Amino acid sequence: NHAMSPAEKKIVAYHESGHALVGWMLEHTDALLKVTIVPRTNMALGFAQYTTSDQKLYS
Repeated sequence: NHAMSPAEKKIVAYHESGHALVGWMLEHTDALLKVTIVPRTNMALGFAQYTTSDQKLYS
């Protein structure tokens, strides 16, 4: 486990923003909840999280 260099952080940020952008552009995807490049596990350098249909609140 090592700290990411600025170059690695930039690559991960581009990658995760790509997930967010594609999710935004596709018609039949769940809504984006959050995007992060803060590593939370040993396996993921970042992630995009989406809401599922059963988690949406309609009013």
